[in-house]
Amino acid sequence: LAQATRLLADATQGRPLDDAIVAGAAFHPAILSIAAEVIVRHLGSLGPAARDLVATEAQLRPTRWRPPLRRILEDSNPAAQFQAATILDIIGAPEDVQRLRSAARMLRNQPGSAILGRALARRLAPHVYVEDLGRVHLQIGERHVDGSTVRRKVLALLCYLIARPGQSATREEVLEALWPDLPPNTALNSLNQTVYFLRRVFEPSFSEDLTAGYVGQDGETVWLDRDLISARSQTCRELVRKMTPIPSPDDVLVLARLYRGRFALDFMYEDWASDYRDSLHASYLRVVEVAVRLDADSGHYNRGIEIAELAADVEPDSEDLQVALLRLYRVSGSLAAAAEQYGHYAQNLRDLGVEPQPLSDI
Repeated sequence: LAQATRLLADATQGRPLDDAIVAGAAFHPAILSIAAEVIVRHLGSLGPAARDLVATEAQLRPTRWRPPLRRILEDSNPAAQFQAATILDIIGAPEDVQRLRSAARMLRNQPGSAILGRALARRLAPHVYVEDLGRVHLQIGERHVDGSTVRRKVLALLCYLIARPGQSATREEVLEALWPDLPPNTALNSLNQTVYFLRRVFEPSFSEDLTAGYVGQDGETVWLDRDLISARSQTCRELVRKMTPIPSPDDVLVLARLYRGRFALDFMYEDWASDYRDSLHASYLRVVEVAVRLDADSGHYNRGIEIAELAADVEPDSEDLQVALLRLYRVSGSLAAAAEQYGHYAQNLRDLGVEPQPLSDI
């Protein structure tokens, strides 16, 4: 309390606050929060060390600092306003994004002011997770969006960019993939409208000035922000890429639990989706088959059975998976399951005009 009193006294008597702030923070940082209303009025005259201490304390107790920082933005000198805005850009709440963007215009002569509010908008933006294996739907923070409620071309643009390296593509690549039959100017206009509507899927009240930047577009490129948007297919692809030629069955089990079907069935017959879909599916089956074989050879039957069952749900027509699952059931002593599985396997072969081997020979 004495240190806080000294801060107040130094401020009211016109003495530099820097030394008192440094001393107060060394004694106990919360002292700065006690004197927050006084300190913020002098932010413009503080040196770098004192400002850093204030910013650090404000991050620890943001609710204490937000009201006085907001008041400084409304009525103070430009130097203090800019420093207050810089701290609020770190600790602000959603309603501060608009406040900071207004400050950016008001303080446009201050170096670095143009981006005020941008970082806060990104930091507070809800993450988008795209469930893109099977039919597509989105989880945007707490909000669920079924793909069937999104305009088809808008959903196609999202899935197309997810399937591209780095979630980005040139403008010409997008136009060729999604509007190959339209004249260039018409296709470009369609792309611009589609980008706008995709942004509104993520941000229903989309504003160029306030956006977190989920979708980017310039003269040459269209992209998704990889920090704000992720997809199940990408997670699976990264898991596959990190696996060695002889993958760890534990890692494959993680992959098998994540992989829920082929990519973007909403666009099953679109050429732009086929390569990505087929490559990911083939890679998935390859590592699954290796892992199941390793588990069968090493006696880890339960794990092998779980991997094989999950894979068989995704690829029910795979004879190799059906046989592997049969063998695992048998060697693990799950004879009833083996008999049930054999019945399914045998019927599939008979439907193809092939007589199956006896269960005892498998």
